Amino acid sequence: MHVIHLNSYYKTNLIHREYILALSKLGVQQIVFVPVEKKVASTKQVVEDVNGARVFYVPCFRSWYRYVWPFKMLIIWRALLVFLKGNRPDFIHAHTAVSNGLLAFFVRKIYDVPYLVTVRNTDTDFFFRKSFFFRWVGRFVLRNASAIMVLSPVYRDQQFPRYFSEVFLKEILKRVHVIPSAISADWHIEFTSHRSEPIRRVAFVGRIDRNKNLRLLIDAARLLGAKKRPIELHVVGDGDDRPYCENYAKGINIKFHGIITDNYFLRTILRSCDLLAMPSFRETLGVVYLEAMSQGLPVIYTKGQGFDGIYEEGCVGYSVDPSSPKDLARKIELIYKNYTRVSESALNASKDYSWDLVGGRVFKLYSEIVCSKF
Repeated sequence: MHVIHLNSYYKTNLIHREYILALSKLGVQQIVFVPVEKKVASTKQVVEDVNGARVFYVPCFRSWYRYVWPFKMLIIWRALLVFLKGNRPDFIHAHTAVSNGLLAFFVRKIYDVPYLVTVRNTDTDFFFRKSFFFRWVGRFVLRNASAIMVLSPVYRDQQFPRYFSEVFLKEILKRVHVIPSAISADWHIEFTSHRSEPIRRVAFVGRIDRNKNLRLLIDAARLLGAKKRPIELHVVGDGDDRPYCENYAKGINIKFHGIITDNYFLRTILRSCDLLAMPSFRETLGVVYLEAMSQGLPVIYTKGQGFDGIYEEGCVGYSVDPSSPKDLARKIELIYKNYTRVSESALNASKDYSWDLVGGRVFKLYSEIVCSKF
């Protein structure tokens, strides 16, 4: 089985590499086409070997092209045509619906190569929401895809109906497959439950910006402090909103740990905390939720975003309104009232997110696409 991945975001998230490694273990021959910015100092194509898979970083556009999106796509398309001359796959996996899916759509029209498309947060919360034109592009891409993959049922059940008609949804829903991300094996190391200290510690892990919404967690901490139920916040990450949050958080117990890239140290911090709260305005199936669950932490996530809908409310945590500190404070209290049950449920649920299991589900979908050609 020979697959070409079209993935504009391969460099920005290490989870894409884990994905490639999991499929390589199952014998899938893979090539990854990654269009990157053409810089003055380097215009040569770079090839990386990832356990037998080849990742091609193809310089083909300038930074200002993003202001003229059709022109940028034309330039990338020309580079892809050259690339395909020596690489003809059984099918293509486009890792976003708009930027990568449009390319896959044209490959299918010209070379009759089927494609699988993954719909992500960048599609639903940026492109589809931005304009009718991108929703129109999305319809073409989804209608012609052999299969559609989403990371969470919230895309199928809430996001798609927001942008597409009921008639169109009936046409595509049979081809929608919910396959989540996974976490690396070192997160599945067994450990003893850590909830024993009287101090109530809440973790936040992510970029500190307006979207990740650390400000809401600070407001909730103030509300709980006023009720004589204080919490201690542990913040892992950095970003443009950090200076404001450091000043805004004066008067509450909060520790900023900065960016932590080593999983061992991140696990140490998570194990010292009781739960994870990530009330982002927009979110995919954030891997940080799965990592926290693997350490026995219940999770608080945003209503109507990527993690919502996977589990029943109260099973591994609770969803919150990202604009309501009162709702967040109430959900934190609910977790502490049912802590043992929710913590054990979160830990058990995390075992479903190994790359062996997720890779197997993706491999099965790939096989179905290849077999459907004949």
